[in-house]
Amino acid sequence: MKQLSFLLGLTQNCPSKAQRRRQYFSTARRCNAAGAVLRKSYLSLLFMFCIPIAHAEKTDSQKPLQVWSVSQTYDGNKKITVYTGPVHIEKGTLVINADRLEIVETANGNKISTLFGNAGKLVHYRQKRDGGPNLWAEGEAEKIVYDDVLDIIKLFNHAKLTLLDGKKITHESSGTYISYDSRTDFMSVNNTLQGVSVPGAGFTNAIIYPTEQQPTSKPPVESKKNSAKSNTQDLRKIDPARRTDADSTVVRQGGATPLERFGVSPETDTTKKDNQ
Repeated sequence: MKQLSFLLGLTQNCPSKAQRRRQYFSTARRCNAAGAVLRKSYLSLLFMFCIPIAHAEKTDSQKPLQVWSVSQTYDGNKKITVYTGPVHIEKGTLVINADRLEIVETANGNKISTLFGNAGKLVHYRQKRDGGPNLWAEGEAEKIVYDDVLDIIKLFNHAKLTLLDGKKITHESSGTYISYDSRTDFMSVNNTLQGVSVPGAGFTNAIIYPTEQQPTSKPPVESKKNSAKSNTQDLRKIDPARRTDADSTVVRQGGATPLERFGVSPETDTTKKDNQ
């Protein structure tokens, strides 16, 4: 009796087929949910560690500004710093040479740099461009304004902007006002200092240089020896009289056979044999 009751207890505790099916689908749902969490975590790690490697270096706007000058003054109330002297500034790949530099700090903490020339001297700047290993932009003007956050250069009066691929000039633009966004490689040239073009205020100028064409492959040059050999073979096929005699390897055209060197032609020799 005890054994029978034990077996009956096991039978009652054993889950039915429907219960086992419900347990199976419940476990499968939990596994799918856990797999989705793992996939999301994997993608997050992939974006965190892999994508920045594929991007280029930090832009010049995120690098420190270095200034060399003869003298400098700072007004904390106006938040203006003035550098005089010859002035040389560097910020990443950006390099500017001027005679005077004024840096104004805005309410947002941005710094606007204004550079001036002196006594007819222009301000010169150079900066690397995105899109290639050796692309550059060079510019000059009487006044240049640089926004370190937006990474935008503005050139005023006698403004000129040149785009280069290495040392080769690919584009030149000039006008009264030029604005250049180095991040998007976008340029705007206008005939007024306000950054707009007005009819009758003058013209802008642009020079677009042609791109170099890739050299086409030339057919192989046949050597003189092979050419002469092929020409001789062609002549033999066309005219049997130009073929090599049986007792000589010299073609009759262009040279005498051994018999002709002794004053006897092949025709004469054949006639004598026939008479004999």
